[in-house]
Amino acid sequence: MTLRYYARITLPVALLGLLFACGGSDDGGGAEPDADTGGEDVEPFSEDCTVGLEPQGDIDATTDAALEVFIEAEPGDVICFNAGDYLLRETLSLGADDVEIRGEGRDDVVLDFAEQDSGTNGIDVANVENFEIRSLSIVDAGGEGSDSGDGIRIENVTGAVVDDLRVDWRGEPESDNGDYGIYPVNSQNVIVENSVVSGSSDAGIYLGQSETAILRGNEVFENVAGIEVENSTHVDVYENEVYDNTGGILIFNLPELQRKEGELTRVFDNEVYDNNRENFADGGIVSMVPTGSGFLVIAVQDVEVFDNLIENHDSIGVGIVSYDSVPLGYDDDEYYPYAERINVHSNTIIDAGDDPDTLAEVLTGLDAPFPAIVWDGIINDDLDPEEYQSCFDGNVDGDGDPVDYVNFGADEGEEDTGPEFDDGCERDPLPAVEL
Repeated sequence: MTLRYYARITLPVALLGLLFACGGSDDGGGAEPDADTGGEDVEPFSEDCTVGLEPQGDIDATTDAALEVFIEAEPGDVICFNAGDYLLRETLSLGADDVEIRGEGRDDVVLDFAEQDSGTNGIDVANVENFEIRSLSIVDAGGEGSDSGDGIRIENVTGAVVDDLRVDWRGEPESDNGDYGIYPVNSQNVIVENSVVSGSSDAGIYLGQSETAILRGNEVFENVAGIEVENSTHVDVYENEVYDNTGGILIFNLPELQRKEGELTRVFDNEVYDNNRENFADGGIVSMVPTGSGFLVIAVQDVEVFDNLIENHDSIGVGIVSYDSVPLGYDDDEYYPYAERINVHSNTIIDAGDDPDTLAEVLTGLDAPFPAIVWDGIINDDLDPEEYQSCFDGNVDGDGDPVDYVNFGADEGEEDTGPEFDDGCERDPLPAVEL
């Protein structure tokens, strides 16, 4: 790849150079480049880079240079941020296919949006094919005190790789923080990996209305929801460390969205622990997530949850419910509200439900302590059991003993467990995601 462009010159410097060229200088020569305000070519940190950026003398100059590079991006560009702190006033938007954004290092390149006054997201990528971003940090997207916005929003993209990012909001997590850290939506063939996300007032990593995706190797903490997969199909979520959120990993199908279905999600080999942070969401269904929830499924079909460590959750270790258990109405004739064919097996579930919050008690009608696995028992009576049956088998506590479970939707006098919990209940493994 050949070097196409170095981004360093800013408009004020260019005009200054023109004035000197026209005789404005005492010595008749051009002005020397000023390292504080721009004027020198930027040599990118890698020969693979086609475009180089580095911090400029002030926030306006840095913003202008970055905007120019993103607006003028061409297919095949590798936009490289050299080490430094980049103060930015505006969202950086990208609309070219086959572009990679690369930082010199996750801890060495910081895109700082604390003083942002235009746009709500840090980086927007929309309507493109084949996009990659890696090895940099995005901080305070939306501006300090903003109650909306995402660190990076990826929308209508086919082929996206997010690798080795840090996305966060400074200070104590609060409802004024942005909604989502990493937010792929309406996309397909997505990988989010090796990234660290904290402080989101909705979900740290959110995959919405998308198909064929892998979320792996991420560290997600101090969000309302750690990882959320919503109305998405063919998703693998594995080898993530999810802790100190309100809820750890959430798999939802929600009504009144363009994409109705969500299915075929595997969640495995994750460490999900200590998700007991007080819910700080400002409305929406995520505000209904009980503090102290490890893993929740709402109204999704064909989910396999296995080989996870789910530890120390005050309210719910594993919860499986229909949308009819959520105290929010909906107006969507095409929506299917049932959780079906959920296969929770071979997990270690430790210290769940010992101190449930009031919301969890109201939603389930249970008193403390809760069992490790709770299910609302709501099924589609029009189906045969084989068409909806979920299985909860082979899950153990820290001593290797089988965990307890309950159908909290059973009517008085009915058995509170059913065939879904019988020993030996099995479902075929779901297929792995192939990109």
